[in-house]
Amino acid sequence: MLVYMLLLVAGLLGQTPKPATKPIRVHFERGAITAQIKSQLTDKQEGAYYLVDARAGQQLTVHTAGLSTEPIYHMVPIAVVYSPSGKYSGDKGPINFDAKLTETGTYTIRVGRNLMASNSKAGPYLLEIIIR
Repeated sequence: MLVYMLLLVAGLLGQTPKPATKPIRVHFERGAITAQIKSQLTDKQEGAYYLVDARAGQQLTVHTAGLSTEPIYHMVPIAVVYSPSGKYSGDKGPINFDAKLTETGTYTIRVGRNLMASNSKAGPYLLEIIIR
């Protein structure tokens, strides 16, 4: 029974998470390589999800920054990028992801909070997505 539960948990960890909120499709202005989104996580959200279409061979860079003006209580954002096949990668930042893409399709970017660096569950953030 224990082995079955461990296999079940391990399988779930490798899956693309189901968003608690509806994903937002990111559109780039014609000719632009950068899109910036200012938003906020609430204390009830696990994260915010963004969808970006990209092609294999393009370079994708994802950057997040906290926008809190409160010096003591602030939320530090992080981002994880999920490929069309469900593989994921990300870092604490400030550059959360920077890689040449190996797949064509829709990438999901999840913005969450860095639990080790944040002392607030909610806060504003900036998400910058660069595709070249």
